Amino acid sequence: MDKKIIEEKVGATNGSPRMSERYSISAIIPAFDEEKNIRNVINTLEDYALLKEIIVVDDGSRDATSNMVRKTGARLITLPKNLGKGRAMDVGVKASTGKFIFFLDADITGLNTEVIDRIVSPVVRGEFDMFVGIRARKAYFLNKMLRLFPVLGGERILAKEIWDHLPSEYKRGFQIEIALNYFTKRMGKKMGFEIIRGLSQTIKEKKYGFIVGFGRRLVMVYDVVLIGIKLYVVHRIRKRLGLVHK
Repeated sequence: MDKKIIEEKVGATNGSPRMSERYSISAIIPAFDEEKNIRNVINTLEDYALLKEIIVVDDGSRDATSNMVRKTGARLITLPKNLGKGRAMDVGVKASTGKFIFFLDADITGLNTEVIDRIVSPVVRGEFDMFVGIRARKAYFLNKMLRLFPVLGGERILAKEIWDHLPSEYKRGFQIEIALNYFTKRMGKKMGFEIIRGLSQTIKEKKYGFIVGFGRRLVMVYDVVLIGIKLYVVHRIRKRLGLVHK
Protein backbone atom coordinates (compact mmCIF):
# COMPACT_ATOMS: atom_id res chain seq x y z
CA MET A 1 0.00 0.00 0.00
CA ASP A 2 1.25 3.51 -0.83
CA LYS A 3 2.98 5.04 2.21
CA LYS A 4 0.99 8.22 1.63
CA ILE A 5 -2.19 6.31 2.31
CA ILE A 6 -2.74 6.42 6.06
CA GLU A 7 -4.76 3.79 7.88
CA GLU A 8 -5.96 4.44 11.40
CA LYS A 9 -7.60 1.98 13.75
CA VAL A 10 -9.95 3.99 15.90
CA GLY A 11 -12.74 3.16 18.29
CA ALA A 12 -13.32 0.34 20.74
CA THR A 13 -14.52 -2.27 18.26
CA ASN A 14 -11.20 -2.63 16.45
CA GLY A 15 -8.88 -5.55 17.11
CA SER A 16 -11.46 -8.34 17.34
CA PRO A 17 -14.01 -9.83 14.90
CA ARG A 18 -17.56 -8.52 15.21
CA MET A 19 -19.08 -11.78 13.96
CA SER A 20 -18.40 -15.37 12.99
CA GLU A 21 -16.30 -16.18 9.93
CA ARG A 22 -19.31 -17.93 8.41
CA TYR A 23 -20.71 -14.51 7.47
CA SER A 24 -17.44 -12.53 7.26
CA ILE A 25 -18.80 -9.26 5.83
CA SER A 26 -16.63 -6.17 5.42
CA ALA A 27 -18.60 -2.91 5.11
CA ILE A 28 -16.71 -0.36 3.00
CA ILE A 29 -17.68 3.32 2.68
CA PRO A 30 -15.87 5.59 0.20
CA ALA A 31 -16.31 9.16 1.42
CA PHE A 32 -15.52 12.58 -0.01
CA ASP A 33 -16.55 15.68 1.98
CA GLU A 34 -19.22 13.82 3.94
CA GLU A 35 -18.78 15.24 7.45
CA LYS A 36 -22.51 15.86 7.85
CA ASN A 37 -23.75 12.30 7.39
CA ILE A 38 -20.87 9.84 7.72
CA ARG A 39 -21.37 9.23 11.46
CA ASN A 40 -25.04 8.40 10.93
CA VAL A 41 -24.14 5.72 8.40
CA ILE A 42 -21.42 4.23 10.60
CA ASN A 43 -23.59 4.26 13.74
CA THR A 44 -26.32 2.37 11.91
CA LEU A 45 -23.83 -0.21 10.67
CA GLU A 46 -22.51 -0.65 14.21
CA ASP A 47 -26.02 -1.61 15.30
CA TYR A 48 -26.02 -4.48 12.79
CA ALA A 49 -24.38 -7.50 14.42
CA LEU A 50 -23.47 -9.47 11.31
CA LEU A 51 -20.51 -7.35 10.22
CA LYS A 52 -16.89 -8.30 10.68
CA GLU A 53 -15.55 -4.77 10.16
CA ILE A 54 -16.42 -1.28 8.97
CA ILE A 55 -13.88 0.52 6.79
CA VAL A 56 -14.16 4.17 5.73
CA VAL A 57 -11.90 5.41 2.94
CA ASP A 58 -11.64 9.20 3.15
CA ASP A 59 -11.05 10.06 -0.50
CA GLY A 60 -9.08 13.30 -0.03
CA SER A 61 -11.82 15.17 1.83
CA ARG A 62 -11.34 18.85 2.54
CA ASP A 63 -13.76 18.93 5.45
CA ALA A 64 -13.96 17.13 8.83
CA THR A 65 -14.95 13.73 7.42
CA SER A 66 -11.96 11.94 8.97
CA ASN A 67 -12.56 13.59 12.35
CA MET A 68 -16.15 12.36 12.32
CA VAL A 69 -14.98 8.82 11.57
CA ARG A 70 -12.49 8.94 14.45
CA LYS A 71 -15.43 9.33 16.84
CA THR A 72 -16.75 5.90 15.80
CA GLY A 73 -15.52 2.32 15.86
CA ALA A 74 -14.70 2.18 12.15
CA ARG A 75 -11.30 1.67 10.56
CA LEU A 76 -10.21 4.84 8.80
CA ILE A 77 -8.05 5.04 5.69
CA THR A 78 -7.18 8.52 4.43
CA LEU A 79 -6.05 9.17 0.86
CA PRO A 80 -3.70 12.12 0.15
CA LYS A 81 -5.89 13.33 -2.70
CA ASN A 82 -9.21 12.57 -4.33
CA LEU A 83 -8.85 9.43 -6.46
CA GLY A 84 -12.53 8.93 -7.29
CA LYS A 85 -15.13 6.48 -6.06
CA GLY A 86 -13.84 3.34 -7.79
CA ARG A 87 -10.24 3.78 -6.63
CA ALA A 88 -11.34 4.53 -3.07
CA MET A 89 -13.46 1.37 -3.08
CA ASP A 90 -10.48 -0.64 -4.29
CA VAL A 91 -8.29 0.69 -1.47
CA GLY A 92 -10.98 -0.38 0.99
CA VAL A 93 -11.25 -3.87 -0.49
CA LYS A 94 -7.47 -4.38 -0.35
CA ALA A 95 -7.52 -3.51 3.35
CA SER A 96 -10.52 -5.72 4.11
CA THR A 97 -10.51 -9.22 5.57
CA GLY A 98 -14.07 -10.34 4.84
CA LYS A 99 -15.31 -12.96 2.40
CA PHE A 100 -18.12 -10.61 1.35
CA ILE A 101 -17.84 -6.90 0.52
CA PHE A 102 -20.71 -4.58 1.45
CA PHE A 103 -20.38 -1.17 -0.23
CA LEU A 104 -22.33 1.85 0.99
CA ASP A 105 -22.40 5.49 -0.05
CA ALA A 106 -21.50 7.95 2.70
CA ASP A 107 -24.50 10.21 1.96
CA ILE A 108 -27.16 7.51 2.23
CA THR A 109 -30.26 8.34 4.30
CA GLY A 110 -33.07 6.13 5.56
CA LEU A 111 -30.63 3.34 6.40
CA ASN A 112 -31.51 1.03 9.29
CA THR A 113 -30.72 -2.52 10.37
CA GLU A 114 -33.81 -3.90 8.60
CA VAL A 115 -32.72 -2.31 5.30
CA ILE A 116 -29.19 -3.62 5.76
CA ASP A 117 -30.54 -7.12 6.38
CA ARG A 118 -32.69 -6.99 3.24
CA ILE A 119 -29.59 -6.19 1.18
CA VAL A 120 -27.05 -8.56 2.69
CA SER A 121 -29.22 -11.59 3.50
CA PRO A 122 -29.77 -12.81 -0.11
CA VAL A 123 -25.98 -13.13 -0.55
CA VAL A 124 -25.29 -14.54 2.91
CA ARG A 125 -27.98 -17.20 2.32
CA GLY A 126 -26.34 -18.11 -0.98
CA GLU A 127 -29.25 -17.06 -3.20
CA PHE A 128 -27.16 -14.49 -5.08
CA ASP A 129 -23.49 -13.66 -5.55
CA MET A 130 -24.23 -9.93 -5.70
CA PHE A 131 -27.29 -8.03 -4.49
CA VAL A 132 -28.11 -4.32 -4.83
CA GLY A 133 -30.40 -2.13 -2.75
CA ILE A 134 -32.02 0.42 -5.10
CA ARG A 135 -33.32 3.71 -3.76
CA ALA A 136 -37.03 4.02 -4.45
CA ARG A 137 -38.19 6.91 -6.62
CA LYS A 138 -41.11 9.02 -5.46
CA ALA A 139 -42.97 8.36 -8.70
CA TYR A 140 -44.15 4.75 -8.98
CA PHE A 141 -43.59 4.55 -12.75
CA LEU A 142 -39.92 5.46 -12.28
CA ASN A 143 -39.50 2.40 -10.05
CA LYS A 144 -40.96 0.27 -12.85
CA MET A 145 -38.62 1.86 -15.39
CA LEU A 146 -35.62 0.88 -13.26
CA ARG A 147 -36.03 -2.68 -14.55
CA LEU A 148 -35.32 -1.45 -18.09
CA PHE A 149 -32.05 0.31 -17.26
CA PRO A 150 -28.69 -0.66 -15.69
CA VAL A 151 -28.86 -1.45 -11.98
CA LEU A 152 -27.07 1.41 -10.23
CA GLY A 153 -26.79 1.57 -6.48
CA GLY A 154 -24.11 2.40 -3.94
CA GLU A 155 -25.52 -0.12 -1.48
CA ARG A 156 -24.51 -3.56 -2.71
CA ILE A 157 -22.95 -6.71 -1.33
CA LEU A 158 -20.89 -9.17 -3.34
CA ALA A 159 -18.50 -12.04 -2.98
CA LYS A 160 -14.96 -10.70 -2.80
CA GLU A 161 -13.90 -12.99 -5.68
CA ILE A 162 -16.08 -10.93 -8.04
CA TRP A 163 -14.13 -7.78 -7.19
CA ASP A 164 -10.84 -9.62 -7.60
CA HIS A 165 -11.96 -10.78 -11.07
CA LEU A 166 -12.81 -7.23 -12.18
CA PRO A 167 -10.04 -5.72 -14.40
CA SER A 168 -8.33 -2.80 -12.63
CA GLU A 169 -9.04 -0.45 -15.55
CA TYR A 170 -12.71 -0.43 -14.57
CA LYS A 171 -12.12 0.30 -10.88
CA ARG A 172 -12.38 4.03 -11.31
CA GLY A 173 -14.87 6.87 -11.01
CA PHE A 174 -18.55 6.05 -11.33
CA GLN A 175 -17.87 3.36 -13.92
CA ILE A 176 -17.51 0.81 -11.19
CA GLU A 177 -21.18 -0.10 -10.71
CA ILE A 178 -21.84 -0.82 -14.39
CA ALA A 179 -18.59 -2.80 -14.56
CA LEU A 180 -19.60 -4.88 -11.54
CA ASN A 181 -22.95 -5.69 -13.14
CA TYR A 182 -21.31 -6.68 -16.41
CA PHE A 183 -18.50 -8.87 -15.07
CA THR A 184 -20.70 -10.55 -12.48
CA LYS A 185 -22.89 -11.83 -15.29
CA ARG A 186 -19.87 -12.69 -17.47
CA MET A 187 -18.59 -14.86 -14.63
CA GLY A 188 -21.88 -16.72 -14.58
CA LYS A 189 -22.70 -15.39 -11.13
CA LYS A 190 -26.19 -14.55 -9.89
CA MET A 191 -27.13 -10.91 -9.44
CA GLY A 192 -30.31 -9.54 -7.87
CA PHE A 193 -31.73 -6.26 -6.63
CA GLU A 194 -34.62 -4.85 -4.63
CA ILE A 195 -36.22 -1.41 -4.71
CA ILE A 196 -36.24 -0.25 -1.09
CA ARG A 197 -38.66 2.47 -0.07
CA GLY A 198 -37.30 5.05 2.35
CA LEU A 199 -33.72 4.59 1.18
CA SER A 200 -32.39 7.83 -0.31
CA GLN A 201 -29.38 10.13 -0.46
CA THR A 202 -28.49 13.80 -0.32
CA ILE A 203 -28.41 15.02 -3.92
CA LYS A 204 -25.19 16.57 -5.23
CA GLU A 205 -26.79 19.94 -5.92
CA LYS A 206 -27.80 20.21 -2.27
CA LYS A 207 -24.42 19.09 -0.92
CA TYR A 208 -22.16 21.20 -3.11
CA GLY A 209 -24.42 23.97 -4.39
CA PHE A 210 -26.25 23.92 -7.71
CA ILE A 211 -23.37 24.76 -10.08
CA VAL A 212 -20.74 22.46 -8.55
CA GLY A 213 -23.30 19.75 -7.79
CA PHE A 214 -24.71 19.78 -11.30
CA GLY A 215 -21.18 19.62 -12.69
CA ARG A 216 -20.45 16.54 -10.58
CA ARG A 217 -23.69 14.98 -11.78
CA LEU A 218 -22.66 15.50 -15.41
CA VAL A 219 -19.34 13.79 -14.69
CA MET A 220 -21.20 10.86 -13.16
CA VAL A 221 -23.56 10.56 -16.14
CA TYR A 222 -20.62 10.75 -18.54
CA ASP A 223 -18.84 7.93 -16.68
CA VAL A 224 -21.94 5.73 -16.71
CA VAL A 225 -22.68 6.27 -20.41
CA LEU A 226 -19.04 5.80 -21.41
CA ILE A 227 -18.60 2.52 -19.54
CA GLY A 228 -21.95 1.26 -20.83
CA ILE A 229 -20.82 1.76 -24.43
CA LYS A 230 -17.37 0.38 -23.72
CA LEU A 231 -18.59 -2.83 -22.10
CA TYR A 232 -21.91 -3.62 -23.71
CA VAL A 233 -20.92 -2.60 -27.24
CA VAL A 234 -17.14 -2.42 -27.79
CA HIS A 235 -16.14 -5.19 -25.37
CA ARG A 236 -18.74 -7.60 -26.76
CA ILE A 237 -17.65 -6.94 -30.33
CA ARG A 238 -13.99 -7.51 -29.42
CA LYS A 239 -14.91 -10.69 -27.57
CA ARG A 240 -16.76 -12.08 -30.59
CA LEU A 241 -13.73 -11.33 -32.73
CA GLY A 242 -11.56 -13.22 -30.27
CA LEU A 243 -9.58 -10.14 -29.28
CA VAL A 244 -10.35 -10.50 -25.55
CA HIS A 245 -10.91 -13.55 -23.39
CA LYS A 246 -12.62 -12.05 -20.31
